[in-house]
Amino acid sequence: MTAPGEFAQWGVGADREAKLPRRRVVVATFGSAGDLFPLIPVVGRLQQHNCEVLWICNRTLGLFLRALGYRSVSVGPPNEFGAGNDGTLLTTRFDGWASWSRLMDGHIAPTLSSDISTVQSVFDKWRPDVVLASGFAVACREAALRHGIPLVDLSIYPQHQLAGSGRRLGHAVRSQLEADDWRSAERSMWGSPASAILAEPAFDPRVHGAIGYPYWDGLATSQTDHEEQAQWIESVGQYAVVCLGSFIGLDATAFWTSMCEMQPALRVSLLLVGARHALGVLNTQNLLTTAYMPLRDALHGAVLSVHHGGLGTTVASIAAGCPAVVVPHGFDQARNARIVEGHHAGLSAALSTVEAAIRTILGDRSYASAASDLSTRFVGPEIAADRAAAIVLGSAP
Repeated sequence: MTAPGEFAQWGVGADREAKLPRRRVVVATFGSAGDLFPLIPVVGRLQQHNCEVLWICNRTLGLFLRALGYRSVSVGPPNEFGAGNDGTLLTTRFDGWASWSRLMDGHIAPTLSSDISTVQSVFDKWRPDVVLASGFAVACREAALRHGIPLVDLSIYPQHQLAGSGRRLGHAVRSQLEADDWRSAERSMWGSPASAILAEPAFDPRVHGAIGYPYWDGLATSQTDHEEQAQWIESVGQYAVVCLGSFIGLDATAFWTSMCEMQPALRVSLLLVGARHALGVLNTQNLLTTAYMPLRDALHGAVLSVHHGGLGTTVASIAAGCPAVVVPHGFDQARNARIVEGHHAGLSAALSTVEAAIRTILGDRSYASAASDLSTRFVGPEIAADRAAAIVLGSAP
């Protein structure tokens, strides 16, 4: 938790830290679980400091929030799974910008005008004191700027903070904003400049404004699933965790099948987290498919991980001291893979080279040592969440 004076350091004076008035905070994001989950510990801190919170997000994320008991307002396309079903978003072209451009044009622009109206109506009725935005919450940022409500942006995408990087993208979104120039448009579109970056400074020291990553994977699993997972882990020897995040793995049957086919040639069993939707139930001596499973549980005791390079999964793997084979699919994942390689904490690979990369890491303990060493230099989720909450509270009138 926060040490004495920590809140003062991050924008809240000692008098306000002692007794904060009741504040209303709108928390907005749009994207996948990777955009939502790091905000949940921050919201928990805000609630501890006398804040009332209302979420605004796409419908898929609203499913998670309702399960956790939060109130939310839905924006975006009416399809409950929205962008999660769009395979065209998964491309590494232009180092992730092609994915973001397609997300903007295909899943944000079509409903943006009505979404802005919806959010403005919410603001008129609920009258928030401050808006916390992250991910691709374009409508909420734009509405906050139009209403003159204090806006705090906590970004997990350092690339979006480079002025001008996204100017050739998202023209369908840009045309619907009340912005006089591209710099103003970037504020609504990319959250640039951000109030802070939710990233571990030790992971990428070049990122200005990184305050740590508030990792969270606290969704509940059934008692039956938990017991099955624990018994399998206890019964096998060395095992690797394979994970493709919250939505990529749903339509990645070829990837999961390939991992199963290469397993006999490896010296490890495979825990396929999130593969049950694609492959069904597999529970053998060397293979286990799961639906959702907290990565903290999965990675505890694993000798390596194979994952897509999403920031949350990347942080979880390193925090567990687990070297990784990273197979980027789109968005920021290729960049994260390069950073993992730069720390010697793993290797970047294509599906065709995954088996060779696994063999390399298993045969060289220096990868595990590097991942373990990097984990000791992480800020950690508790301090990161405290710092983020302090920034939000310091921005409220």
